[in-house]
Amino acid sequence: MARLYNNLPVAEPFAQIKKSGQCGLIKYYGFERAKEWIWPNATLGEGPVAYGLNNTFCTDCGGCGSTLQAVLGKDGQEMVKSYEYISVEFARDREQQTETTKTSQETLGLYLNTTYVRELCVLGTGLHDVILNVIADQYASNVMELLGIVKPFCRQVVWLQTTATRNDPGRPQENRKLLQLNEAILGLCPLLGPDFLILDLWSMSLPRATHVDNVHGTPVFYRELGRMFLEAAGIPVAVTEEGDVESG
Repeated sequence: MARLYNNLPVAEPFAQIKKSGQCGLIKYYGFERAKEWIWPNATLGEGPVAYGLNNTFCTDCGGCGSTLQAVLGKDGQEMVKSYEYISVEFARDREQQTETTKTSQETLGLYLNTTYVRELCVLGTGLHDVILNVIADQYASNVMELLGIVKPFCRQVVWLQTTATRNDPGRPQENRKLLQLNEAILGLCPLLGPDFLILDLWSMSLPRATHVDNVHGTPVFYRELGRMFLEAAGIPVAVTEEGDVESG
C-alpha cells in the first residue's frame, strides 16, 4: 500500500502536512504509547513478525511511514483536499498500542475518530499476513473486524484483494496461499453493505512484467491503479502535455 501511495500521480501543487517514521506512528496520531506492550498471538494471525517484533511500537516495513498531504489550490496556498496513507501492515497486529487500545487496528479507529469522515478509504492486507501461515477463516475474521473499525469514518470503502506474486522460490508469499486468503474475503460479500467494494487485482498483477520483485509492482502498475482512486476522490491527476497520465 505504501508503494501505491508513493506513486499516486497527484497534480501539483501539494504539500506535506505531517509524516511518521518507522517507529513514530503513535506520535503521528498524537497519542501516548502503552506502558506495557502486549505480544502478538500468531495463531490469531497477529503481527508483527520482523522488525516490529523486536522493536516495539515500530512497523515491520522500513519504508512505510504514514503521511498526510494537502492538495492546494491554484494559488499554492489554500488546501482544497487532502489524502493520507496510514501504515496498516496486517489485518490484525500488535504494533501500535495505547493504554486504551491493544491492536494497531483499534488505535487506527481511535485516530480516525479524532479527525473527520473520509469520502473514500482504500484498504488492503495479505502479503504480510501470509508470512504467519494464518488460516483463511481467521484472516477473513480479522479483515471483517478491521472493516468494522474503519467503516464509521469512511463514506465509501474499497478493499484491495492481495495481488499475485512472481512465486519466487523460498519466499513465503506463495500464490497458492494468497488465493486462499482472497477467496475467504470474497466470502464476506453477503455481510458487507453497499458502501463496500472489493477490487480483484489478481489477473492484472499476474504478468511478470508488472513486478520489480516477488511481491511489489512496478511504478507504472501503481500509478495506473492510483489514477482510478484519485479520480474517484476528485483529486487532480498529473498529466503530460499530450494529455496522458504522467509516467515519471
